[in-house]
Amino acid sequence: MSYVIPTNVELRAHKMTEDGVKIQVTPIEIIRRIKEADVALNGTSNDAEHDALFRLREWLSEVYEDLDRRKL
Repeated sequence: MSYVIPTNVELRAHKMTEDGVKIQVTPIEIIRRIKEADVALNGTSNDAEHDALFRLREWLSEVYEDLDRRKL
């Protein structure tokens, strides 16, 4: 499987940035994700690191697409 951000999504992100759109994320959401990454990085399993990275990517994608998190 190959992960690639489609060109139209990247172009939309540039436009939203130019328009001043911000995406809201709470501090505890960030800390939760950092802690998850720390556990994986401090372990000995490459699979755990891969899984943590995959979950982080999926979460970031969900945050990006969540219209309720956007504000000007």
